[in-house]
Amino acid sequence: MIRRTAKILAWTTAGAVVVVGAAGGLFAWRLAQGPIALDPLTPYVERALSDPQGRYSVDVGQLVLSWVDEEESDGLTRLDLRAIDVHAVNAEGDELAAVPELGVGFSVRALFQGKLSPTRLDLVRPRLQVVRRADGSLDFDVRSLPSPGAPEKEEPDGGPDFAGEIVSTLMQPPDIARPLGLLRRLTIIGADLTVTNRMLGLSWHANRADIVLTRDGTEIVGGAQLLLDLDGRTAAVEASGVHRMADAETALSTRFDGLQPAALAKIGPLLAPLSAVTVPLGGRIDATLDSRFEPVRFSFDLQGGAGEVSLPALRPDPYRVERVRLRGGLDVPGRRAELERLDLAFDGMAMTGRGDLREQGGQRSGSLRLDLTADGTRASLALDGTQVPDKGASVAATLDGLVPATLAGLAPALAPLAAAQLPLSGTASVELDPDGQPRNGRAELKAGAGRVVRPDLFPEPLPVASAALTVAGDRSSGKLEVERLAIDLGGPTVEGTAHATIAEFGTPDARLSVEAAVKAKRVPADELPRLWPLGVGKNPREWVTQNLSRGVVPEATATVRASGPLSDLAAIDVTHFQAGIKAEDMTVDYFHPLPKVTGLGAEVSTDGKTFTIHTKGGRIDDVQLGEGTIVIGGLDTGKETMDIRVPIRGPVRTILTVLDSPPLGYPSRLDLDPKRTQGQADAQLHFQFPLLVDLKVEQLNLDVAAKLRGVGVEKVAAGLTATEGDLTLALDMNAMTVKGNTKLDGIPVTIDWKEQFTSTAKGPRTRIAVKGDVDAQDLRSHGIDLGDHVAGPLGADVLFTVDQRRRFGLTAGLNLEKTHLRIDELGWEKKPGVPGTGKLALEFQKDRVTRITGLSVDAGGLRAQAVVDLAPQTMAVTKVAVSQMSVGKTDLKADVTVHDGGKSGYSGTITGQSLDARVLAGKADPPGGKKQGPSDEKPLPLDFDLTLNRVVFGDGRHLSDVAGRIKRDRLSWTALDVTAKAGRDGAVSLRYLPGAQGFYDVAISASDAGATFRALDINDRVQGGALTITGRTVEPRADAAIEGRLELTDYALVDPPVLARILNSISPSGFAELMGGGKGIRFGRAVSDYRKDGRLLTVKDLRTSGSALGLTLTGEVDIETDTANLRGTIVPIYGLNRLIGQIPLLGDALSGGEGQGIFSATWHVRGPLADPDVTVNPLAMLAPGFLRNLFFLGEGGDGKEAPSPGTFVK
Repeated sequence: MIRRTAKILAWTTAGAVVVVGAAGGLFAWRLAQGPIALDPLTPYVERALSDPQGRYSVDVGQLVLSWVDEEESDGLTRLDLRAIDVHAVNAEGDELAAVPELGVGFSVRALFQGKLSPTRLDLVRPRLQVVRRADGSLDFDVRSLPSPGAPEKEEPDGGPDFAGEIVSTLMQPPDIARPLGLLRRLTIIGADLTVTNRMLGLSWHANRADIVLTRDGTEIVGGAQLLLDLDGRTAAVEASGVHRMADAETALSTRFDGLQPAALAKIGPLLAPLSAVTVPLGGRIDATLDSRFEPVRFSFDLQGGAGEVSLPALRPDPYRVERVRLRGGLDVPGRRAELERLDLAFDGMAMTGRGDLREQGGQRSGSLRLDLTADGTRASLALDGTQVPDKGASVAATLDGLVPATLAGLAPALAPLAAAQLPLSGTASVELDPDGQPRNGRAELKAGAGRVVRPDLFPEPLPVASAALTVAGDRSSGKLEVERLAIDLGGPTVEGTAHATIAEFGTPDARLSVEAAVKAKRVPADELPRLWPLGVGKNPREWVTQNLSRGVVPEATATVRASGPLSDLAAIDVTHFQAGIKAEDMTVDYFHPLPKVTGLGAEVSTDGKTFTIHTKGGRIDDVQLGEGTIVIGGLDTGKETMDIRVPIRGPVRTILTVLDSPPLGYPSRLDLDPKRTQGQADAQLHFQFPLLVDLKVEQLNLDVAAKLRGVGVEKVAAGLTATEGDLTLALDMNAMTVKGNTKLDGIPVTIDWKEQFTSTAKGPRTRIAVKGDVDAQDLRSHGIDLGDHVAGPLGADVLFTVDQRRRFGLTAGLNLEKTHLRIDELGWEKKPGVPGTGKLALEFQKDRVTRITGLSVDAGGLRAQAVVDLAPQTMAVTKVAVSQMSVGKTDLKADVTVHDGGKSGYSGTITGQSLDARVLAGKADPPGGKKQGPSDEKPLPLDFDLTLNRVVFGDGRHLSDVAGRIKRDRLSWTALDVTAKAGRDGAVSLRYLPGAQGFYDVAISASDAGATFRALDINDRVQGGALTITGRTVEPRADAAIEGRLELTDYALVDPPVLARILNSISPSGFAELMGGGKGIRFGRAVSDYRKDGRLLTVKDLRTSGSALGLTLTGEVDIETDTANLRGTIVPIYGLNRLIGQIPLLGDALSGGEGQGIFSATWHVRGPLADPDVTVNPLAMLAPGFLRNLFFLGEGGDGKEAPSPGTFVK
């Protein structure tokens, strides 16, 4: 029975299973065809979802049973009860919430209690809005998505927050008595989510939000997946959280990847700065919230890839980020924030760091540690700070190895840091007041080896071995102190201090005062171009760096004070600036290309307006420099000028070489070669010029004041050499003045030389005045041989000028008081002590003398004026025009042409009232007391036309109306054609002219021979008579011997001394009476042949006779020595003897022939004509003529056997 019963049960069970299975299969097939409507159950579901108190009710459009797909059931397929088109409305019928589809699960336990109580709600594709109000409260709104084009439904002003109550119910323990009190799970599927935070001004939207909230008895566990809509881009964010009901704390965790911070910028103004960050970020953010969902603890761990950060305010180009890692957190109750890790790589740099910020006991403190790696160097920065509320804060920083240049590229504002290519280390501390304003601070920094690169300040990188800076400030006292600044430039060092004060700080009238002092040591002059900043004193820097070299600056100091309004730093004025530099062994190129000064010591000072260099020592070649000054002025106006004043001592040759350097060239302008100079000079040099790169010569001012000693200049002027000069020199760009005493070729003179270098100057360009006494012997040694005409010293006052057209002029005044002057030809002499003056002026063509004008002499009765023309090329005398020659009995004018400088002779005219020819004619001794003897020099050629009223040959002896032409060559006279008057009516004529076939003819005539002889001071013993002399050269040339005939008729001899001596010898008494009484012996005619050969005149067979006397003469006369050798026969009672001679046959035998007589004597005269030796042979007187001719042939015969006149010359 048991088995049967079991069998029946088995079949029953099997049948039931089959039925259920068939029914289940049929049910599954039906569900597969679509949801199954359960409208009869709708009221029950609406009642279960509505508020029992009637505050709101839920309307379900349709209730169905359907399969839930995987997307809507967390990946599982299950059977679910769904309410379609669900609306929650308040008592007035206003919609409070709506969802297009709502999945509902009910509590089985509540069903057994006869109550529908949901345990699960699934909101499918709702529009969800979460609003955090300004007061921190949350507001939730759930709506159905509106149909396209349908208007938005307005949110009712009153009524319960349906969605908020669901969230609030989940946050409480399950309670079947409360509406939805058993709800354990709330799922939001495919929601359109909008979150608005009015506290922070943020609003963001998720195109899709899947949220799951699960509640148990103690906590709510939630999870969400969001697709954020970020300005057209989507970003996936996962979140999870746990809300503990016991303490109402919520722990949230968010994960994301590939999130662009820039996409968050439009969420709200608070996040707008994130628009600059286009770095993909990923990571995790964890937060703990309190019951008001406000953060209690916050932590983050973020990673970023390659991207950019754009910060236009810092630099136009974006920062290139290679990677980033941030990890840290915030503990609000613990008052602590911490950056556990910072790892950032950007723009070729890597930065790591950590830090924290904490508050304890009302005191806040923080620290930050950063490490920076760039260009292979590593630096670190440590910051520590403490803040006490209402008291202020303090911050301390420690820096190690930071190279500022590595930060230069981070922002244009940091670009100046590119100059500091050296590691910085040190500490800094600052105390702040409660308002965050600095109260006091201190910094101690050190720099290691590196360089400063500032092309705008230094032409090349500036190496720095080390540096140190200590700064301290106190705001309450308004003071800022630079306690120490020390820079080691690899040898040169710089040290400095500074002090700043602020008066009335914190007020609009606050004023800043600064005082600083700097000292540099051991700076080589050659380093100045590298160390002197380019923009500091541009022109002084350029001059100093280009013109100072070598040497060293042992020490340089500078102090500065400035003050002005703190509100306008640009208006701060420098009230004091003073700098000093000491230099040793400098080389100064004070004015290029002049020679440099070497070995110069200097002390430099400047007040910002002027730059003054006090020089000590130094030299230019062998010229020593004294203590001078170099002043650069106008530093405050931007128009810098240079003023150099320096004394020098050294050789004149070197100083002139300096002044001859371009662009000066003073000696060259004066045709002065410095190599031909000697002597020593003490001079003061003064240069003044603007500091310009393109300086022009006309902008240069030069002053030189010098004393010159022992000066010598070879061939300084006219070939003269100056020696033993003791001079003063004043020279500038416009003029030069030289004054003092010197010797010109040994002649002591005083000189006053003025030279003007500008074309606009008034007066002559060159003016040289020379005064001195020159001896005639000195002139003779220089080729100016004045012969015996000038002797002793001549006082000369010479003025040489050159006008602006470079026309030369020279005037000279002569003091002849000490001079011995002679003109022997005129018989004139001025002895020393007799006043006398002279003048002359020179005319020039270019630089050559062409004329001597105003030549005049007034001395010792001599007055002479002349003009001398000179050849332009050779300056040889070409013409002399004597307008006055007045001395004694000479008063004439002459116009003389000089041929070949006198070498080829002279020609011209001589006119005037009178010529004293006594000395010329040998009638008077020259002033020297000696007659001129014969000369071996050949005479110079002459060719003159004469017109003279009188030619004087002695007192009361002269020819008048002298006219004619005289000409000679170097051998002899070639033309003589002169006429004159002797006495009242005596006509005199002299002609010596070339005739036929080149022979020269002589024709001399005198109508009154006696008057002529007296006028010529030849003889006073002849009275009357007509003289005729004719002749011709024996050869066809002018210097050949002349032979001719002389004839004198109707004349008388009165008291001839020689003749008287002859007569006395032969007749002691009788014949001598013929010569007495001044009656004279008359002669009817005298004839003779003659021959003149050079200086020797030979008289042949001269015969003259009268009634009382007859005379024959033969012999020679030396014209130059006035000596003679004459012999002849004298016949007393010539008429009686003549009668006897006419007796036929016996007459010639008794008388001896023509010119003889029966009573006659032979005579012989030898020696000087003034006092000859007269001999007479008295025996010859009684001998018949033929016996005289026989026995006294040697004495009375022809002249061939007689000795020459030279025999009798003493």
